[in-house]
Amino acid sequence: MDERTRPVSETQVTVAMDYGQFCLDGGLGDPDIELALLERAQADQPSAGNGAMLLVLCPHQNNFQMAVTVQVWPSRPPADRDHWQQVSEGRLEVDGRGVLSLSSPTTDPVEVLVPAGRYTVEISGRGFVNYGWPGSTTPGDVWRIRLWPYDGVTKSPAQMWDMPGFGVPENTPPPAPAAAEEPGRDSAAGTRTATATSTATAIDFAAHPELQKVLALRDFDD
Repeated sequence: MDERTRPVSETQVTVAMDYGQFCLDGGLGDPDIELALLERAQADQPSAGNGAMLLVLCPHQNNFQMAVTVQVWPSRPPADRDHWQQVSEGRLEVDGRGVLSLSSPTTDPVEVLVPAGRYTVEISGRGFVNYGWPGSTTPGDVWRIRLWPYDGVTKSPAQMWDMPGFGVPENTPPPAPAAAEEPGRDSAAGTRTATATSTATAIDFAAHPELQKVLALRDFDD
């Protein structure tokens, strides 16, 4: 068999998924941005990432015994979307520890060994019974995560589950940012007041090399 048609590694794990979402983190993620990723995923379903983390929405509200297969491929694997109900792609960097963490709110994360590097990631799920409460805490949906070295190719469009009798849920627009007051104006008295000004300061990457790696992920954003 051609090595390009099979993964170089495959790991099967069980993830306790709750609140209809789970997150992939290669060691560079910040839990404080999960809410922002959730809002982005809801606005453009079913997933969103920033290169350091990738958040995926699940049709089911929960599955405390969610079977997940993690595969690492040498290049983009053969397409098989017809066998899956939900499919989406993103970008993710795995740091030098070589650990991919799969987590969901209020449950313990699961770790999988993955070689360090920048990847394109495809997340596929099937076996869905409903959007929302699935009727039990172990509804039986299964997932597969395929990673291959990032090659700059544009992501394939997402595929959503078209639930019989319901269809596909609509995207939820992100919350509108709070309106900013005009600089230097007192909103109560309607008078001009003194305002502070700020000046952009160059980051000393020689003194803080760790920042250079994290900020570089902006160019790797999905």
